[in-house]
Amino acid sequence: MRGSLLRLPNRLNLRQRISFLRQTLPTPRISEAVSSLALDFSAEGADIMARNPAVIRFMGRDSGILVLIKLIQMQMSAGDSEKGLSYTDIGVRFGISRTHVRGLLEEAAQHGDVSLSGRGGRLVALQPSILQAFDRFLADAMSGHDLLYKFARERMAKEVRRLNF
Repeated sequence: MRGSLLRLPNRLNLRQRISFLRQTLPTPRISEAVSSLALDFSAEGADIMARNPAVIRFMGRDSGILVLIKLIQMQMSAGDSEKGLSYTDIGVRFGISRTHVRGLLEEAAQHGDVSLSGRGGRLVALQPSILQAFDRFLADAMSGHDLLYKFARERMAKEVRRLNF
């Protein structure tokens, strides 16, 4: 799925692909329905955040979630490297100072989410706990989004049935 957020089934002709996209991609109507339901699910969103405090610590900091995602990506690319990952270019990549990145990672280290090593603590190793927390957070958020989307589609279907009768 590299380079694409949506994977089309391979054996579809052009007409089937267009139909598939129309059914899959958000429309203004579905966006409106999701928005109208979102307030009803704010308590579920709060529960998702409460279940994932390690990720929320990153989200609460300026560009923190970007740094976490980039570190996870770097660790996945590096494999099981024991030496740690250098975070010196992350600040430049996201337009934040290296000092800010270091402060964010030092705070994460205090919570046991990462370990810092090397000269000036410039190498970072993500702990299994933060990787598991991030995975759990994504799963929770995606399932919440899917549920909201499902309820929005059901609400739209009820409106169509009501208008047709």
